[in-house]
Amino acid sequence: PIPGSYGNEANNYFRTRAHVILCGHEHDARCYMEDGSLRVFAGAVHPNRRESRWEPCYHVLRLSVSTNGKRELHTSVETRMWRENDKVFGPYVQPNGSKCYEEHIELPHWVCPVTRPTATSCSKTVDNLLPSSGATVTNDVFTAARRKLIVHFSRLGTIARYEVVMSAGVWEESDDALDGQARWARVFERAEKMGKLSDLWAAVAARDETLSKQSNPFTTGTS
Repeated sequence: PIPGSYGNEANNYFRTRAHVILCGHEHDARCYMEDGSLRVFAGAVHPNRRESRWEPCYHVLRLSVSTNGKRELHTSVETRMWRENDKVFGPYVQPNGSKCYEEHIELPHWVCPVTRPTATSCSKTVDNLLPSSGATVTNDVFTAARRKLIVHFSRLGTIARYEVVMSAGVWEESDDALDGQARWARVFERAEKMGKLSDLWAAVAARDETLSKQSNPFTTGTS
């Protein structure tokens, strides 16, 4: 618990922004609705035996969203209490006879955003990583292969990108001082100058199933 006015401020903040509020520290396990939010007090798996109500317990919280008609958050809290005689945790039976405490909370309308990169955004990413207009491009085959490598590299997550460039031996610590696409543009420029686009392709292909099924174009003398 947060003492004084800080506790009031925290409660006001959570009450207007959270549908489910998980509370710890207190050893009195309970659930209840307050101002449209479900509050779940955790209890304690291993409370002090000197406590007046020594009841080890824990909750199993299940959440799901229904989109049939109006959107609802379905919450189910199963409380499992310690059975001293059996030496096991067992379900706590609610006053209504149910083994779970359930609430349905109405949610506002929401439209799932499209997260898949569009052709336009992919093109912009690729163009940012390609050589500037002053750079010399050897031939169309090399340019197409390099573009394909950049597209697949851009689809990797941030951690995977770091792993790939380090595996290919084209990363330098100074690259981290750059932001966004400038960092990876420098890496690709270095890979090309060092003749390691083949290694970079292989490292990306090891994490990209689509690319792994294609032959490495930089091992055929294009670089």
